[in-house]
Amino acid sequence: MTVDTIRNSGLPEPVALMKAVAGAVRETFENMVFSESEPGGAAVPLPEPALAIGLRVTAPFQLRIVMLMPEELGRRIGATIFRHEEDGDATETVRDAVGELLNTLTGKMMRELIPGDRLFSMDFPRPWRPGDEGNRPADLQCPFMVEGLPFHILLYGEIDFK
Repeated sequence: MTVDTIRNSGLPEPVALMKAVAGAVRETFENMVFSESEPGGAAVPLPEPALAIGLRVTAPFQLRIVMLMPEELGRRIGATIFRHEEDGDATETVRDAVGELLNTLTGKMMRELIPGDRLFSMDFPRPWRPGDEGNRPADLQCPFMVEGLPFHILLYGEIDFK
């Protein structure tokens, strides 16, 4: 696919998308979790068990965004957002916290990507499994580090960003 085709598709170009993701991750983690995130360079394998939450942007273009992280990081996020002790049995609370983080991150990213007062819409965050995308690789994978742990933002769209 050519750059002109990408520009005319309504989807942002890969570089703009990566910058928007990185800025949204940085701002969201600073404001909600009080932690600094860093781009991770090459994708680092995640320690098991892993937690994956996704949501779908439904307009003005189709895009699924997935946040994939070690459960340990998810528990830390849950403890910070909901201001409670880290509890290994609080799976629902951890999912809710990571879902809220992803929801906020996606909103910040979309505000960066769409011009002016254009509206966007998205579904609610939900648990995600690799088979949800038909076992195809992510169109764009953005690795990050926070609190010494890796996490990834995966993007699946209507075009191939590679």
